[in-house]
Amino acid sequence: RPGGKVVGLVGEGPGFKERPVGVFGVKWDPFAKPGLERFCTWGKKHLKQWTMNPATKRWSAITMSFGEFGVGNVLSCEFLKPPEPSKTSAWDMPVTQGAVVTGMPDGTLLLWRGGKAVKRVEA
Repeated sequence: RPGGKVVGLVGEGPGFKERPVGVFGVKWDPFAKPGLERFCTWGKKHLKQWTMNPATKRWSAITMSFGEFGVGNVLSCEFLKPPEPSKTSAWDMPVTQGAVVTGMPDGTLLLWRGGKAVKRVEA
């Protein structure tokens, strides 16, 4: 649902060949600004963020890094609203996208920013 519009097929490519299926879900970022649309897919030991290259109109995935938290199955995913435009990141860059939060099998939540898990929140 980029831009809040219902659309048809936005892309296709090779996927997991696991049985049972290794992808558990997909979610569009409801807070994305036009031209910065993104969505995540998640499941068996992975979280991927997909963005479109405006020049080619092709979607590409970034595999998010679990880092110090260890790779695990991701059961759910939600986008957080980005901070107000006046806020900047630790690198003094404007923050244009909100963080991502995922639910893990042990009941914890992982907070993701910049392509990696940055915090674990106990349930």
